[in-house]
Amino acid sequence: MWISMITLKNFRKVPSDQPLSIEFKEGLNLIIGENNIGKTTITDAISLCLSYGNPEKVIWLKEDDFHDKSKPIEIIIEFSDLSLSQEATFLEALVLNENNQHKLRFEFSFEMKDDRVYPNIKCGELGLTSNPYDLLKFLKSIYLQALRDVNLEFQPGYKSRLGKIVKKRFPEDTKSFEDIFNAANQKALEYQGNKNPVKELEGETNTNIGELT
Repeated sequence: MWISMITLKNFRKVPSDQPLSIEFKEGLNLIIGENNIGKTTITDAISLCLSYGNPEKVIWLKEDDFHDKSKPIEIIIEFSDLSLSQEATFLEALVLNENNQHKLRFEFSFEMKDDRVYPNIKCGELGLTSNPYDLLKFLKSIYLQALRDVNLEFQPGYKSRLGKIVKKRFPEDTKSFEDIFNAANQKALEYQGNKNPVKELEGETNTNIGELT
């Protein structure tokens, strides 16, 4: 299953009367263009919708996100190539395409009232709204913002990019990954070859720190 299309209305630079629809292909998709033409708008819209209801989401709607504050933001996301088990999971959110194949479709609408954003989420052919959050929780996504500081964002801690990917992709198996990495670190420290670059670097670092002190 993969995102095959997204349609935006009234979101940032996209006016409500001129919606923007983008089709994606299966696999890796690249969005290329000059600065300030809307590349981030597309990725933010996907992240906003797929992480809605998740306390860890990083995209929050602001008043400035509304192209026209008197109208709602509308975002439609469709998924194609569902397996049988995925069709069963998202049964109430399915629609048929022109080839009578099932697609998964969510329609998000965000309205600004009294400085607050009110969401309305529909899904499927009939626009059901019974409890879309129960379905959204099965759409696991990872949104990695622009990489500004490699040293900061790849170091251990809750902000670690690698940590976010591992925890999101393997939520129930994090301990096994920690054991693997700890064993690899220990193996590197105990390396017995002609040279041990880890030990050499440790010695050089300590020597330099001592001289500075």
